[in-house]
Amino acid sequence: MENKPYYKKLSANWVRRIGFVVTTLATVVLSVFIFYSTYTKGSESIVSGTPRNVVYIASGVAALIGAIAFFGQITSILKSKFILSAEGIEIKRLFRSTVIPIDKIIRVDGIFEKVMGMPTQNRSVFKIITNLKTYEVNSYEFLGLRKALVQWQEHYNIGGEE
Repeated sequence: MENKPYYKKLSANWVRRIGFVVTTLATVVLSVFIFYSTYTKGSESIVSGTPRNVVYIASGVAALIGAIAFFGQITSILKSKFILSAEGIEIKRLFRSTVIPIDKIIRVDGIFEKVMGMPTQNRSVFKIITNLKTYEVNSYEFLGLRKALVQWQEHYNIGGEE
């Protein structure tokens, strides 16, 4: 093997999460539009038979929840990282970070899960097995995870199967 240490930093799979981001943004825009339309329309209710206060509260709550979900997903996309190095594996997610030293890793198993009728939902689950705990990482969480993990395993001769 080479003397050069292997280092790979993977970012979050924004391609997979962008659908949720767009949906939450559309929810915020629609809720704000309904709120604004109800507010500027005068005494007539936007939904017949529904008091205006109920429409204000419902659209405000929907906009607030959508905004929280939107910023949560954006923050998650920006903060999530998967780092493979000579020291081991570091998994950074939104609210937690996990460091797995290379000398504690026994093997890495890859399990391919195929969803019937939904080829876009197929995924690989990687189980990082250590002396004390087993960690699971889905291939759709990080861009290029499968290839990078296999190369890292080969470079450091860590047992496993894909």
